[in-house]
Amino acid sequence: MTYYIKLINILSFILINMRFNLIYAFIFNNRFIKNDEYPICINCKHYKKDIKFPNDSLLAKCNLFGEKNILNGEIKNYYVDLVRNNNNQCGLYGRYYADASTVNNSTLLINN
Repeated sequence: MTYYIKLINILSFILINMRFNLIYAFIFNNRFIKNDEYPICINCKHYKKDIKFPNDSLLAKCNLFGEKNILNGEIKNYYVDLVRNNNNQCGLYGRYYADASTVNNSTLLINN
C-alpha cells in the first residue's frame, strides 16, 4: 500500500512541475519547438531546389549525397528529407551542413 502512495506522490510531483514549466514558458515566451536548434537544409550550400517546383522543399535534393548510374554516369542526388533522416548521411544534427552564405550561387536548381 505504501508503494502506491509513494508512486502517486511522485506522479503528482511530476505533473505539478510539468504544469509549472508550461506556465513559465507561456509567461516568458520560451518556445518548446522540436529540432529548433539544428541547422535547416535550405540554408546549406548542398541544397538544390527543384526547377519545376522551387517552393516545394520535399522535392529538393542534397548535392552531397547521391547515386551514380554505372551505365551512363548520370548522378541522381537524394532528397534532403531522406538525407536528414539518415544518420549515416547528414542526419538530424546536420553533420555535413555548410552555410550557403559563404558560397556564391549557393542555391542550385535541379532538373531530375
